[in-house]
Amino acid sequence: MPRWIVMTALSTFFFGLNAALIEVPEKFIHPPFPTTLGYVVWSITMACCAVFALNRVHWNIETDRKAVLYGAGVGLLGAGGQILLFAALRDGPAYIVVPIASLYPMVTVVLAILYLGEKLSKVSSMGITVAFVAIVLLSMGEPQAGPVHGWKWLVFCLLTLFMWGFQAWLIKLSAGSLSEESLFFYMTCGAAVLIPAALFMTDFSQRINWHWQGPWLTALIQLPNAVAALLQIYAYREGKVAIVAPIIALYPLVTIIFSLLVYRRLPDLTTLIGMLLALTAIYLIARAETLPAAEPSV
Repeated sequence: MPRWIVMTALSTFFFGLNAALIEVPEKFIHPPFPTTLGYVVWSITMACCAVFALNRVHWNIETDRKAVLYGAGVGLLGAGGQILLFAALRDGPAYIVVPIASLYPMVTVVLAILYLGEKLSKVSSMGITVAFVAIVLLSMGEPQAGPVHGWKWLVFCLLTLFMWGFQAWLIKLSAGSLSEESLFFYMTCGAAVLIPAALFMTDFSQRINWHWQGPWLTALIQLPNAVAALLQIYAYREGKVAIVAPIIALYPLVTIIFSLLVYRRLPDLTTLIGMLLALTAIYLIARAETLPAAEPSV
């Protein structure tokens, strides 16, 4: 089995595990620990993973102009998209914002085909199409009545979609200019640069849990996310980004299975259909990429 498939599977698993637990500090711990401060803690866990990664390559970091530009672009696109998602969720309905933002692999696939020359077989193309439908269904939360303020949230949501889509494509494009470990280091720097924005968005007038249930528990929950981000780089670099990105975006499947096992939370019909489609997409893509290649169609 190609290593990129293993990296993709592990990255999807850890992203899904993080998503299953990420609401615990804010919704189930009293007083809560805001998600904006969770971003700060996530940046620290990224730094811990960066130390591990750089130690593997004896702290050899590419510092030429091209490497720095690629690294800064990847880091700011990823972290900036997360900040904009916070802004979108502040005024917009989550059941609309999250499914839209989750479609970022559409941007990646188009860019990979047009500018990276990646070719997809008919079976892979079918699997990716099924994956996009599954991504939407898996990302749809229960519609809840609530105030929707203005239209800026939609702009923020769409910007998040494009920024994350461009980030995945740029990770692949930067191959040959800097190592995976150096790229992750610059991603970590990008996350750290935007910490002031996360602090600015935090409501410090509310009670905040500064005990172990706050930052320390959040660190344990965010660590899988940081690990997944590192593994994601290896998967993008070694595999076809047009295929890896949609598979990783199916991480809600892992989240739902985890919630089913731990929280005994049964999925509704929409989610169940999304789960079946996700498994179908994974099967089609895995079959197409592990069997002898057919004539590419795209």
